[in-house]
Amino acid sequence: MRLKKILECCNTNRGKQTMNKDFRLVVIILFAFISIGIYSCETDGPECYEPVNITLKSAFVRRDSFSTTVGTDTSIRDTTYIVAEDSFLLSPRFTALDIEPLFYQVTGASTNATNIMGVALDPARDSMRFSIKTDTASNLADTVTFFYTTSLFFISNNCGYTNYFNLDSLRITKNVFDSAQISVRSVTKDGSARNILLFLQR
Repeated sequence: MRLKKILECCNTNRGKQTMNKDFRLVVIILFAFISIGIYSCETDGPECYEPVNITLKSAFVRRDSFSTTVGTDTSIRDTTYIVAEDSFLLSPRFTALDIEPLFYQVTGASTNATNIMGVALDPARDSMRFSIKTDTASNLADTVTFFYTTSLFFISNNCGYTNYFNLDSLRITKNVFDSAQISVRSVTKDGSARNILLFLQR
């Protein structure tokens, strides 16, 4: 009888040890799956916080003038100053010509007036033509042609490379706009630069 009790006790302990091993195995497997899931959600490295999509910025302006009197040590003379004042437009649109316009079409907001728009340039070309409308509801449009050169620019290890551009010259028709001029030739990640001034007719 005593031997029987000893055998039963051994069997019970062996069963508990087996259950403990199974439980530990389940915990290890679950931990492995959770670790894999967390690792797969993590990025491979720090994110890129630098702008990599470089756009040419065009500003809508109107030419204005004012006269004033300027005095010097020897004389007093009337002087006229020519200034460019910002002009805000509703729903202006740039649409690329001679190329698939999907990526190269930009439309301004119809609710908030804008005076600066950025358009992408094709690094595989040395010029691009755009149709410009001051309002998408209008039938009037002008065509502007940008001539440029492209250079590869290294941003960082995380961001890689992007394309910078240098504006050589431009041409524009005069249906809506009076003229256009290059203000900043270098098209870079500088978001505050106004590369082109588009003068509206008065």
